[in-house]
Amino acid sequence: MQFVVGPQAARLGTLHELTKLTPIAIIAEALGYATKTIEQHASASATTYSQYVANRHATTPASPV
Repeated sequence: MQFVVGPQAARLGTLHELTKLTPIAIIAEALGYATKTIEQHASASATTYSQYVANRHATTPASPV
């Protein structure tokens, strides 16, 4: 099976990973983005992930102690 990822999805995925590892100001300067743009992307990525964790935790049965 082969998966095809479009250029926009690849770019957003890369920005998502970079915001985990590098300060926003450095990413913005190195890639030519506005700092606000990278900040918004980082915030949106974190929100999405935190919602996933919360939903996953809510649907996973508690393990017996």
